[in-house]
Amino acid sequence: IPRLYVGQMGILRDKDHPTSKPFISCDQLPELAAFLLLSFFPQVWIVFYMGFLQEIILPIGSVLGSLMLIFVIVEMALVWRCMKKIITRQTAMFYREVRGNNDVMTEEKMDIN
Repeated sequence: IPRLYVGQMGILRDKDHPTSKPFISCDQLPELAAFLLLSFFPQVWIVFYMGFLQEIILPIGSVLGSLMLIFVIVEMALVWRCMKKIITRQTAMFYREVRGNNDVMTEEKMDIN
């Protein structure tokens, strides 16, 4: 339940943000990171155990377990990719802002001399 709550809060925060682009917002990065960690640590191992390591393994259990495991791994890969895009975009915006502030400072120095 915490994993679903964190994922839903990231989606809702993205919709409420006035300057957010579709699918990617810097405000949802903490929620996405928490979602990724909560997906990996308890869920992948629980699904793997329930699908393959139980004492009594039914054929449908292993099929559904592997299907669920595939879905969780794809989900984690997509969240990882989205987080990398957000971090790359925010880093580029930071460098542009720093470069812009340096240009303003050099113009001010030129006016003083």
